[in-house]
Amino acid sequence: MNATLARWRADIVAWAEECCLVKHPDTGRVEPLRLVPEQKAFMRDATMRDANENLVHTVAVFSTPKRCGKSLCVALVIAHRMTLYPDKH
Repeated sequence: MNATLARWRADIVAWAEECCLVKHPDTGRVEPLRLVPEQKAFMRDATMRDANENLVHTVAVFSTPKRCGKSLCVALVIAHRMTLYPDKH
């Protein structure tokens, strides 16, 4: 496995911010995704793995008000797992 792929497998935030692009709603510019600290912490905790690369947590809860990026975080966790851990479905 190359170094970049290993880093992305180990850190969902690095993968999300380096691989995911978003279109700015006002300007229409396509920019790299930028997560807020709370999203980063949740996603790193939710995707923490043990020595055998199994998820440490079976359930992850992220409770915030509406429009704070909960759905985005869930979508990123699923996409990360589907693309970088295809053998762990």
